[in-house]
Amino acid sequence: MEELGLNIHNIIVQIFGFLVVFLVLRKFLFLPLRKVAEERRREIATQISAIEREKEEVEMFKKDLETRLRGIFEERREILERERERAKQMVQEMLEEARREAERIREKARRDMALEWEKMLLGMREAVADLVITATEKALRTTLDEGQQRELLAKLLEEIESEGGNEIRKGVS
Repeated sequence: MEELGLNIHNIIVQIFGFLVVFLVLRKFLFLPLRKVAEERRREIATQISAIEREKEEVEMFKKDLETRLRGIFEERREILERERERAKQMVQEMLEEARREAERIREKARRDMALEWEKMLLGMREAVADLVITATEKALRTTLDEGQQRELLAKLLEEIESEGGNEIRKGVS
């Protein structure tokens, strides 16, 4: 080997030196670096695991919020629907009450008109009776006593009601 320019002694010393440097570097550099790297790997794995758990919690929280939000929207929709129905019912009740009130007013007006009609007819009867009595007195030139006046008046009213009352009613209607 010396012919090649290699000295075995130097090669052994170099191998031995290399092994010593390797063992020293291994003990003081590689093993601590490996421990640091392993600890860092564990720390990163722990952080990744924590982040995944937090992500799952956030997803669960998000789903819970979405569920609550859907519930709130559904409740709002139900409340609005109930209030719409209640408003419709109130409108219907108010319309019904207005109809009943209008009917009461119409009925009262009919009764008042009928009463006024009766009053008018009674007034007309009395006026006609007074005119008839006055005309009869002037025609006969005598004064009738009260009994005769009543009897004459009753006959006249019957005749007026049977003949003229229908014509008057037709004219007013």
